[in-house]
Amino acid sequence: MTLLEKFTGRISVVLLFALAAAVRAQPPKPPVAKPTPNQAGERLLKEWSPEKAAAFLDGVGVNWTRERNCGTCHTNYPYLIARPLLGKDEGWLEVRRFFETRATNWDSGKDGSKPRWDAEVVATAACLAISDANSSGKLHATTKSALDRIWKVQQKSGGFE
Repeated sequence: MTLLEKFTGRISVVLLFALAAAVRAQPPKPPVAKPTPNQAGERLLKEWSPEKAAAFLDGVGVNWTRERNCGTCHTNYPYLIARPLLGKDEGWLEVRRFFETRATNWDSGKDGSKPRWDAEVVATAACLAISDANSSGKLHATTKSALDRIWKVQQKSGGFE
């Protein structure tokens, strides 16, 4: 093997590792402003503002998911359902991907991947389905899988843990 062939082979290995690292690196998430607490002297808007409503929903839903790496029945699930009605954006897609990843990995065996309780399965599947209806009008494959999972956790009595 010539010196040039050895050098070229080493360069190829280095480039391969650099490419693998670049693929694994995720782009930074754009900041989403958190809503500030209401103020006593704050004025009400004279008319409905879809832009302000979307900014508020994004601030609460996206930041909750990022900070806690979890969903919540009173924040993220309603966000997943309602936000497409104001137009889809990157924040909504990020929260949607979070729930899709949860549902996809429930049976992976990885630490923390199992549903915390049956209610998580039911709520996630239902909210993904309503989100599908409000965004694309079509049932996504991950949503179908999450809905199918409901039957696995349903008790013979018809209820859930």
